Order: sequence, then C-alpha cells, then structure tokens
Amino acid sequence: MIKIFLGSFSVVVLLLQSNTTWAQPYIDVLNFRYQQFPDVKYSNDTGKVGIKEYCFSATVPIVLKNKNVILAGAGYDQLDFSFSESTSQKTLYCANLQLGYLHHWKEQKYKLMVLAIPKLAADKFVLNAKTYQQAGLAIFTYKRRENLSYKFGFYFSPEFFGNFYMPLLGLEWKPAPRLTVYGFAPASANLEYKCNDKLYLGFSYANLTQSYRLTGTQMYVRNGDIFWGNMHMKLFLNYYIKKYYVLYSELGYTLYRTYNSYHSSTGRQEGPIAFQQTRNGPVFNIGIAFRVRTDSK
Repeated sequence: MIKIFLGSFSVVVLLLQSNTTWAQPYIDVLNFRYQQFPDVKYSNDTGKVGIKEYCFSATVPIVLKNKNVILAGAGYDQLDFSFSESTSQKTLYCANLQLGYLHHWKEQKYKLMVLAIPKLAADKFVLNAKTYQQAGLAIFTYKRRENLSYKFGFYFSPEFFGNFYMPLLGLEWKPAPRLTVYGFAPASANLEYKCNDKLYLGFSYANLTQSYRLTGTQMYVRNGDIFWGNMHMKLFLNYYIKKYYVLYSELGYTLYRTYNSYHSSTGRQEGPIAFQQTRNGPVFNIGIAFRVRTDSK
C-alpha cells in the first residue's frame, strides 16, 4: 500500500534528528540527547507507561576544493518503555547511516543536496530483510538574499505500514539580527532568539512518525496517530560553554504520542502492553553537542 501525505503533519523521526543543514543555521558534528516522557495513562485506564529515550548522532561534512560537500553521518535512537503493571521493560531501536552530496551553483545561491539513509528499526538490534529500510532525501535551496533562504524537498521511506512519501517546504529567515526562523513544513518549525554569544532561547515544533518491526512476527509498532503523527511543542535553551560546545535543554508537551501495534495484513491489534493507545503528556530532555553555527563567522 502506498501512503502519500500531501497535507498531513507527519514525517519520520530521522528527518528531524539528523544534523546536516537542511533547514537550520548550524551543524551538529556530534550530538547526544537524553529525553524522558513521564508516565501517562493508557486510553483504557489499564495502567501507565513511561518512556526514556537515548539519541546519538554524528555528521561529517567533507568540503571539496570546488566548495561542494560530501556528507557522511550516522544516528542511533533507543526507546525504553516501562509500565506500571509489570517490572519488565520493552525497547525499540532505530539506527541509520547517511551518505550524500551537496552541490553549489553561483556562489552558493543555489544548492542541491541528495542523501541516502539506510536504517534499521525494530525491537531488537538485528539487521535483516524485515528490519531494514532504505530511505532517501533530496533538498533544493534557493538563497533569495543574505537573510532569507527557501528550501524545497522530498523524502521517501519504505515504512512497515507502506511506502511513505513526503513533500517538504523549508525556510531559513533572519527577520532581525538576533532572531531566526527556520523549519520544514509540515515537519518542523523553530523560533530562535540570540540573547548573547553564549545563550539562545526559543520555541520548537516537531512532528514525528516512525515504524518498528517486532522481530519474529508479522507485527510492527507505529509511533504517532495515522493522520496527525506525534506532535511535540517545546521551549528550548542552548548554552555555549565554549565556542563549539553547547549544552541544551527542552521542556514541552506532546500530542498523539502513542505507540500502537499493527499486523501487516489485518491492521491494528492489541500487542504487548507497552504498545497500546496512550494519552498526551509532557516531555523534557537534556543534551550536549559539538555544534558549528553556519550563521556566524
């Protein structure tokens, strides 16, 4: 089955967590984040579930003599589920590699980036034909003026619920020297304010969709509502302890943050207790990154 999302607010988590400069004024060469979703009730009130998430990503941009760039990177995401009615724990994994090329025209006024993203997504860290997904991304950037760039793109991923196609419309805009607006509709939106060289504050919106194979079965887990996805709204604080080393934290709320189990043929089913419909709830995270800003000298 083919899924085409032209107007829905859904995009896979990899598009938002990888750190090439798709629609943001910086590159995270290394990034580690711990994120926690405090306990929330299941929709049927049978108990509560909490989630701890560990994320790591690395990006290596290799600049060539002609100013074009080879992009190489990797990402790892681990979700640990704990629930009130049992002492056992469920875990979901997602790991990816990124290999691409960024080409410039006319003194960087126009750019085209293509990226291949092979990935593994399952409840066990096992790579095989059933846990593997080959995703891809293409982004075209038009630099209208020094403080404004438009970005147009397309993402594809063969998710376990069907082929996933996503057109993207991006923006990076500095309406004032200390204010930056950037993001990719319908996946993300960010408002960042520079207090000084060390402190940045802002608001972020992100929408995530991801599927995970339950190994040894015809089942998979889908994160987010089928139409609305998993919506995150957060306030963030970034503090540069040194020029390239940043500590950051986010606090916010999630809507449609649910992990439901599906059978490949018969649709949604009641799976392991962790993978049922849940209610909305808060989220917070802390992280550290080696970050290079592209909007400063």
